[in-house]
Amino acid sequence: MLFPGAATAGDWYLHSGSKPCNLVPQECSLMSAGFMDSGEFIIAYSRPRPGLASIGIEAGTPLITGSIVGGWFAGKARRFKRYGSLTCTLEYAVSGMIAPGATIVLEGAAPIFARNRCASVGTTWDDEQARLTFYYVGSGQSPSVSFR
Repeated sequence: MLFPGAATAGDWYLHSGSKPCNLVPQECSLMSAGFMDSGEFIIAYSRPRPGLASIGIEAGTPLITGSIVGGWFAGKARRFKRYGSLTCTLEYAVSGMIAPGATIVLEGAAPIFARNRCASVGTTWDDEQARLTFYYVGSGQSPSVSFR
């Protein structure tokens, strides 16, 4: 499923799971965030980091969807894994505070993929996907971030 476009210009973030990619931007994905016409808040890949194409992630692929009430985000994150030619996606609940112009941290028990099949066998907090960090880099036009 691809991100069909935001109703607002939105903000830009660097993301690489919970790793501190604000120090090494070439190891991060450039993410776009904004509100859909429906009012839903979305964070999608704009420039996926190297290696994500091999599991089916491309520009426009949504990672986070949900709603914001009083600065509090509640919604779903997606976890991706490749099995042969199939990209598997598991959704899980995440939440956290969102403030304009600030780093976003969303947390939720991440799903555990079953071995050799596209299914979950439970959830865990002991995984980098249980804490997703998005480092703010700007708003409006795509920021000039070096990805060499």
